[in-house]
Amino acid sequence: MALKATTETLAQALLSGWHIALLLRAAMLLCPFRGGTVGDGWRIGLELYN
Repeated sequence: MALKATTETLAQALLSGWHIALLLRAAMLLCPFRGGTVGDGWRIGLELYN
């Protein structure tokens, strides 16, 4: 039951475009740890989006 609710929530998030924001945020958070900057994170996030 919980798995179905989670799946539906994820599907709604994907349909509403939240995955774009999550990708950008993940890229921004990961880049500094990999020697990049927040700007690099935005660039990578935008490349993933496009």
